[in-house]
Amino acid sequence: MKIIVATPLFPPEIEAIASYSKDIARHLKDKYQVQILTYAGQIEAVEGLEIFTINKRQLIFFRIWQYFIKLLKLAKQADLIYVQNSVAVSLPAILVKIITGKKVIINFIEDEAWKRARHLQLTDKSWQDFLAKAEFNFKIKLISQLQVWTLRQADQVIVSSQALVRVLGKSYNLAESKLVVNYPVATTPIILPFEQSIKKNQVLVFGQDLALTKAEKINDLNFILLGDKSLSKAEISYLISTSELVIYNIRSENFDNFLIDCIVAGKNILAHDTSYAQEILGQSGNLVDFNNKQLVLEKIQHLLQQGAENKNTGNRFTWESHLNKLEGLFKKIL
Repeated sequence: MKIIVATPLFPPEIEAIASYSKDIARHLKDKYQVQILTYAGQIEAVEGLEIFTINKRQLIFFRIWQYFIKLLKLAKQADLIYVQNSVAVSLPAILVKIITGKKVIINFIEDEAWKRARHLQLTDKSWQDFLAKAEFNFKIKLISQLQVWTLRQADQVIVSSQALVRVLGKSYNLAESKLVVNYPVATTPIILPFEQSIKKNQVLVFGQDLALTKAEKINDLNFILLGDKSLSKAEISYLISTSELVIYNIRSENFDNFLIDCIVAGKNILAHDTSYAQEILGQSGNLVDFNNKQLVLEKIQHLLQQGAENKNTGNRFTWESHLNKLEGLFKKIL
């Protein structure tokens, strides 16, 4: 089987979509012929992988056109195109599908319209709230419309949770039969050259601040709000490793890998009760309605005093599991 991994980014870019593109290609090349097509000025070479690049410094129309032409040429000798979600990649891929009949799978790693709207400070809404009532300029609206169209034309769309299947299916009017859950792989822990022992009473908060009043604050607890800081992967890994308790205060379904990384690290976890948290945590943490502040405080104290059994369900978040599901999908559509 010959597979094209079509991606907007590739290392040395550091975004998750770039890292995943490199990692999945490295794993697939042991069993399949794999080629990569990406936008780049320079790339990080990978032994045994054929990587084609399109100059990303061109005007957008010309670089998308060149991507389409190159993908069309490569697709003639390929069996399927595995797209990492981005309109600049999914649009050429779907056009190639229409011309050649090649199968296309889109990995919906992130919602590009929402991500760009947040980057341009057009919205501060969660993804679900944005879908319900989006703040658009012309460019974001066009991206959203093209994104929806390409997802509908794909043979399959991969999402990272069953919770996202429900939201995406309803908001983008996608048939559930088109949507397939393949859980992400936990981030490989970063080995740091110094001690990472747990710091007593250190509580790492991911997402919204708990907004505790002076009267509500628990003595001697050191709350670190991750959302307030721009940190490297190594710094985040260190804070996860050294925190006695991790609080996941995200109120809607989303695309981050943070909760999965904490589960696999065996952390003591308290999360806001959403369908996403229920699904990902399984029996690896505690759920509570964060709108009930008194109950949250009681849970924090209980977990710091008694701890909680983390019945690690991390076997869902391994490369073995991820690849098995992906390869099964490849065989299904061919």
